Parts: sequence; C-alpha cells; structure tokens
Amino acid sequence: MSGSFRSCCDEKKLFSILFSVLLLLTADRIFSENSFAVSYSQNIVFPRDQKFRQVYGKIILLQELKLQFFFFGDYYLWGSYGFSKKSGSTIPELMLPTRITQHYLAAGLGFSEKFARNVGYKIEAGISWIGYRENVFEIKHSGGGFGIRAEGGLFYSFTKNRQTNA
Repeated sequence: MSGSFRSCCDEKKLFSILFSVLLLLTADRIFSENSFAVSYSQNIVFPRDQKFRQVYGKIILLQELKLQFFFFGDYYLWGSYGFSKKSGSTIPELMLPTRITQHYLAAGLGFSEKFARNVGYKIEAGISWIGYRENVFEIKHSGGGFGIRAEGGLFYSFTKNRQTNA
C-alpha cells in the first residue's frame, strides 16, 4: 500500500511541477509580447439626477482599476472595477447624514494607437454594471443595473512598451 501511495504522491508532484512550468511559460509569453496592461485611474463623474446632486454634490471621484489584453495589433479586450464613496446630507429641513457607495464592473472591446512617440488615442465600448448601497440615517437601500459604456481619450505612455492608459 505504501508503494501505491508514494506513486500517487509522485504523480501529483510531477503534475504540479509541469503545471507550474506551463503557467510560467505562458505568463512569460504574455508579458514579453506586451499584450497585457494594467492601469489605475481616477475619474470625475457628473451625476445627471438633480436630487442626487442636491444630496451628494455635482462631482463624484471614481477610482478604477483596468486590465487590458491586446489580442490583435492595437485591438484589446478590457475589464475594469471602479469604486466611489460619498457622504452628504438630506434636504435642508431634515439634514440627516447620508452615505453612498458605488461599485462599477465593466468589460468590452478597445482600440488604441500612437500618433507620436509616446502620445496616442484610445476608443472603448462595452457593457457595465453599476451597483450602489445607500445609508440614510439608519435606513439602508441598495440596487444596481446594467448599461452601455463608451470611452475615448488621449494617453501619454511613460514606457517604450504598449500604452497602458497612462
């Protein structure tokens, strides 16, 4: 019985070693071809809802982490997670403290191209899910929904590698 146990453990160890080597080779290929990018950004959001602006203000700061995988030239798939938190108070008559937390998940297709050595543009489109949790006094309310996301802009790349939304 001990012989079969040792054989079983050796097979698991061999599988683990082969899997680790394969994973490292794949990661090396992805990173060596500059096909993977990670970026962090802070965005300014201008809420459209008048009541929301009265309670929380006209501007919300959204922090976002984005992953990009370039699969064909300058075309890439992207996914992102964003987060914002804001405090406010209800209508002037009551002035109850409020707090809202928003989470943004999005994914889509993008295109980027440099038109100078380190300067370029990007265009992205995809779907997003926005969830929120709001606390007014001791009442909690939450919800969310799906939407369409479109984004475009200029970027400056600090490295010689592919742009990373910098």
